[in-house]
Amino acid sequence: MAANALARVLDKRAHPLQLQGDTFKLSTSFDENFLHGNFYGDLRPDQLLRRELAGHLRNSWPNRRLVVPGSLPFWATEAAHFLGLTSQNSKIELHLPANWLHLLIDSFFTDLIFTNFALETIDCRNEERHLLTLSRRQEETATECLLSDNSRRSLELGLDHNQAASRLLCALELPSQLFGLFTDQQLVLLTETGGEALHPQALVCYSQRSLGKQLWEMRTQAPIPDTAERLLAEGKEINWLVPEVSCLKELNGQLFTKDLSTDDLELDVRLTQLLGLPTDVPNIKVKTTTKDATVTKQVNRNLTDEILRLLEIEGIPHFPQTYLYRQATGPLNNYNFTPPLKLCQELLGQYVLEDAKGQSLKVTGEETKEALLLASVLGLRSLEIPIDRQQTAEMLDSYRQDLLKLQETIARLCLLHVEQSTAAHRLRRKLWQQLPLPPLKWLSS
Repeated sequence: MAANALARVLDKRAHPLQLQGDTFKLSTSFDENFLHGNFYGDLRPDQLLRRELAGHLRNSWPNRRLVVPGSLPFWATEAAHFLGLTSQNSKIELHLPANWLHLLIDSFFTDLIFTNFALETIDCRNEERHLLTLSRRQEETATECLLSDNSRRSLELGLDHNQAASRLLCALELPSQLFGLFTDQQLVLLTETGGEALHPQALVCYSQRSLGKQLWEMRTQAPIPDTAERLLAEGKEINWLVPEVSCLKELNGQLFTKDLSTDDLELDVRLTQLLGLPTDVPNIKVKTTTKDATVTKQVNRNLTDEILRLLEIEGIPHFPQTYLYRQATGPLNNYNFTPPLKLCQELLGQYVLEDAKGQSLKVTGEETKEALLLASVLGLRSLEIPIDRQQTAEMLDSYRQDLLKLQETIARLCLLHVEQSTAAHRLRRKLWQQLPLPPLKWLSS
């Protein structure tokens, strides 16, 4: 330590700074290459404080517009601010509560970490606290996990922040036999399977097996959906861990074999045989809290109806009606079709679309093509848009901006009524699907 202090004096560098208390007192980037932060507490900021915290985050993350949800603990916002002030190639140690990943897996905190930092090691030997070692650089590198039983695991998390968080959860939570299947890609995240190749019934069959239920509960406290369509959609959303496609299909096929009893226990045994697992694989320890259970009860039909009522009062944008009234000033083109439309050909600004009956629509301009495809996903059978393509482009842009504002309003209302982030996120998606709106992915297209 004395040698380090002398070196700092000779190099005219400042001595290390220790700060205890309000992290938001820091507003300029750190010059240090090594930083250590220790964050903890149970405080959930109120609405007024959340607005203030969002202002601090605009300073530390100027290229991001971060909204602080009511479910996010105060320490997580502090840690995000701290990370935003680090410089390139910094080495950072974060001491966080042991349940940090379960709490924050669907929040902007994990987005920031896995998008901007390389997680080098995570030490979980202390059951109350985890020690994360990060570098401020985005590159694919293996993460070393030191578990509570002193065993070690190494895993490449990848650069997709959603998958990275789920892959880390697998490394920390799965029993050794299941983790071996995961690294051998016999168990994969549903988003990695190209879920469209799966027969929906195969997923339903898997969701009824003990292993499928445990791996669902490892990721979320939400109940397993009761329809194949919702199961696929929500399974992708939470990065559910499932057997690789051929194993799922074989399990599903055996369910309908005439000479095979459909007894649950027998099918559970069949699944372990297909995966090459011993029958005594330990159960996954699912981390739950009383607060999570309370939140699940809050997300009920009455709450959904009330938020939908509030949204109707604030106004739901409708395409193209709202924007024809506001922005169209000249003659209109009228198109009739049977949805869905699909793009068949494009060349030098000329597009050919085909509807469900095989009728072809030949149009000019990307904005015309986009407006027709949007009308198709909205379930419209006819569309009137200006002949002036610039006006159509302005209508699309206005609609997209209005939807972004609506998305923020829905998020605010959900987080106002639901404390736990996973439940609030699920409610937000449910509300969006119940409104006459395009899929969320259209907003980023």
